[in-house]
Amino acid sequence: MEDQTQQLEPDGPELMELLAEALRAGPASPPWRRAVELIGVAGDQRAQYQRLCRVREDLESGRQWRSVRAGPGFTRRVMENLEQAPPRGGWPVASLVAWVSLAILLGLGLLLAVMFRGQSAQNDALADLERLYFLTPLAGGAFDGAGLAGWKPVGAAIGASGLSGDSADGAWRGGALVYPTALAADRPVALEALLNISRPAEELIFQLFVSDQADFDAQRATTPHELVWMIQGRSARLVLPDGTSRQAPEAIGGGELRVRLVLQGTAVVASVNGRRVYGGVNMLDGHRPRTLGIRFLQKGQLKSDALSVSAVRILRP
Repeated sequence: MEDQTQQLEPDGPELMELLAEALRAGPASPPWRRAVELIGVAGDQRAQYQRLCRVREDLESGRQWRSVRAGPGFTRRVMENLEQAPPRGGWPVASLVAWVSLAILLGLGLLLAVMFRGQSAQNDALADLERLYFLTPLAGGAFDGAGLAGWKPVGAAIGASGLSGDSADGAWRGGALVYPTALAADRPVALEALLNISRPAEELIFQLFVSDQADFDAQRATTPHELVWMIQGRSARLVLPDGTSRQAPEAIGGGELRVRLVLQGTAVVASVNGRRVYGGVNMLDGHRPRTLGIRFLQKGQLKSDALSVSAVRILRP
């Protein structure tokens, strides 16, 4: 009989017959003991009876009497384990976003600090430049139209009031006087001219220029990369090497005018009659020597003197 019990199918009809026989025979009978042993019921006879009845009901309804069901607290324990389990395969999204945001804020802070430091250094350089007194003449002097001693003429012949001759096609032409010795960029220098304006004319332009590429154009006596402080008509304007310009806020009247460029390194201050019009970066190469000079640009023939140059000087502190 023990061999037959071991051969019973857990969910087969033989088990149904064994349960029916055990329930008819009652506790402590051989069928009862075989059913309890097969199913694995513990406890007293009342618990065994309830278990045998439940298994029989499950078999009659087609349910698996050995199915596993979650006990009390199962879901809570699973969620707790999930929260305590270490992350797999990478950073949590929230942590990753926080670290990326922190990196961006640190980068922006560093960029602002560098920009502020650069601007602060530039402001300090301009303040130092403006505090200098340029009293030592390096070159130049009075200008009466015969040129400046030792300065090199470039382009059309230049006089105190403009260019000599006339252009047949009415195009702009230029003439310059250039100081022949290029100056180091890291030493402070001032280039200034004294003008007398009698009749402002748009067809005549006077310029102070500083260039780091002394390759002069034959027609206009200009260079490819230069800083220009110019007077045209009633306006004064600084033109940077990239082509952008800064114009004086006030119109120029008649009479005597002192125009000046002060440079050192990458800084420049442009002024008219001692009043600063522009202070900032000059956009010239801070390592290349610089060529200084004056220039007239003229279109057509002037009927009368619009302005005249009385003196040109290069000064050191």
